[in-house]
Amino acid sequence: MKEWIDRNSYLLTFGACWILLTHRAFGRIASAHLWAEDGPVFITEFVNQGFTSLFNQYAGYFHTIPRLIAAFVVNFPVEYWPHAVSFISHTTAAAVFAMFVSDKFQEYVDKKSLRFFLCLILCLSPGLHEILSNLSNVHWILFLAATLLVLQKPPLRLFLEVPLLSLIFLSAGECIVLLPVLLLRGWKGFQKNKCRNWYQTEFLLAVILLISALLNISQRANNNPGELADFTQMIQAFDYSILGQMFYVTLFGSVIEAEIRTHLDTWSYALCALAVIAGGWYSLLSTKEEVAVKLCVILICTIGVTLLTWIVRPESINSFPPRQSIESFYFMRYSFVLFPISLIFWLTVINATVDRIVRNQYSGVLTGLLLLSSTLGNPISYEIESHGTRIWKNDAAHLINVYGSRCFDEFYVKIYPDYWRLYIAGQDDGC
Repeated sequence: MKEWIDRNSYLLTFGACWILLTHRAFGRIASAHLWAEDGPVFITEFVNQGFTSLFNQYAGYFHTIPRLIAAFVVNFPVEYWPHAVSFISHTTAAAVFAMFVSDKFQEYVDKKSLRFFLCLILCLSPGLHEILSNLSNVHWILFLAATLLVLQKPPLRLFLEVPLLSLIFLSAGECIVLLPVLLLRGWKGFQKNKCRNWYQTEFLLAVILLISALLNISQRANNNPGELADFTQMIQAFDYSILGQMFYVTLFGSVIEAEIRTHLDTWSYALCALAVIAGGWYSLLSTKEEVAVKLCVILICTIGVTLLTWIVRPESINSFPPRQSIESFYFMRYSFVLFPISLIFWLTVINATVDRIVRNQYSGVLTGLLLLSSTLGNPISYEIESHGTRIWKNDAAHLINVYGSRCFDEFYVKIYPDYWRLYIAGQDDGC
């Protein structure tokens, strides 16, 4: 039985994650509705343009995976389009969250039971209230998938993981921050295999990532950048959103973090966080040097996503603490980015440190307490509610009735948020 569970651990973990996510956001499947770019970009452009829409840029890159999903979704009857989007989004998130149970991450957390527990905790991550059940924010899930793929033990599988990473790089512009990790991984692989290979898969992936980055250059030029955040704003946001989330919130939860912040001035708060993070990394460095280096680079690169967001979309800094309360921030997509990697970092540090001191006797208990405190201490509701009270079949009643006939004038369908619309060009086939 144990061998069977071990052999099928990924499928079992995926199933558990899918059930947990679906339970949290059941309303978004049962009462599904299209959200933001799902309508006017991914579905509209495919319906009106066909597969040529795969070459359309939006915000500087192609969004290949969301567009492919949209191409699949429109094969369903119109009344089930939002339900299909929601189902696929849930399934994608569950598939990515379950990745860490793989033995390729054994060098970080050796016990599979703890890796399984972490996969379930990822289903309770902050930010899922905005991310889950739509294609508009699936790129945040894809970024985590890319991060885990470059973090895992090499080599990358040529016929599965390499094509998947290529698609993710074209779909999620923030993946550019992973370039140093790819180059580091490629250089280490080249040193080990230089007698047999003159190239590394990671270098080829780096070229694809750079091409995607060049497309992103147009993003700020095409958008209204708004007023640039000043340096003081960025320091405050960095303190609250990155140092706080990477150390205090991950280890103790936001409730205790808020209490600590009230008793420490800003500099003491930041210095304590940096000192403990540096101490944890040094402890890991003395036991697992290669793992420590990879985690350090990954953490810095993940922090780069937030900094990149402030540069590309300067107005987004208003969504971060202290401009927003921690409660509001944890409902937003930006709070998701650092949480998974911070958990992996601290799990690895605790396992390596405690195993060295007490020979594995208490590491499972301590890491279990870490996972519980980081989750239960966050002010996010378990239930992920529907986008609103409107019903898709009512909003899209005309589209549902005439779409199959291919004989209708152009019209719009109201979706969420309220100022977004799904546009369908007129059809006259067979009229």
